Amino acid sequence: MTQVYVLDISSLEVDFYKKRMPTNFLSEAKKYKDSEQFKRSFFSWYLLADILKDSGFAVENIKIEYNEYKKPRINNLFFNISHSLNVVVLVLSNEDVGVDIEYIAKKDNDKLARRILNDVELERYLKNKDYFYKIWTKKEAEIKRLGLGATIKLLKEISADADTYKIKDKEQNRYFVSISPKGSKINHLKSI
Repeated sequence: MTQVYVLDISSLEVDFYKKRMPTNFLSEAKKYKDSEQFKRSFFSWYLLADILKDSGFAVENIKIEYNEYKKPRINNLFFNISHSLNVVVLVLSNEDVGVDIEYIAKKDNDKLARRILNDVELERYLKNKDYFYKIWTKKEAEIKRLGLGATIKLLKEISADADTYKIKDKEQNRYFVSISPKGSKINHLKSI
């Protein structure tokens, strides 16, 4: 079972929620020094802690660990987080999962596209420039599901073919999100 939570943080203030944040989760958010990055990270971890608490977990006792590529994990709980501008996405699953969200900015991505897209993907991109975000988020979600660090070489090698990875994607409000579950169905989507 895969559950997806989407949180708009544009009107949320960190100071209001900080006292309610478990210290072990707050320390994860504090890894970012930039105020905007900190806010996105803070609400990502806050959302995870809040959902786990509502599910009966003693969140203050949870130990957050990382694999060699810095993918976070908590015991046998599979989760992944992504954020872009004012939106946070959290995915919980009973299997490995990856998620990526990107704001669709009107900018020239040609140089990056030529570095990370294979020939078929590049051809699609050159016909429709907004397709870049669909490909990018699919590749990122799959790499995150696998727990690997994203490198230019790996991004180019991973195909954005949804049939290969069963990646679910959606565009909404100028954001593009892709979710790569290991095989489970996405059966819960909640905007908070």
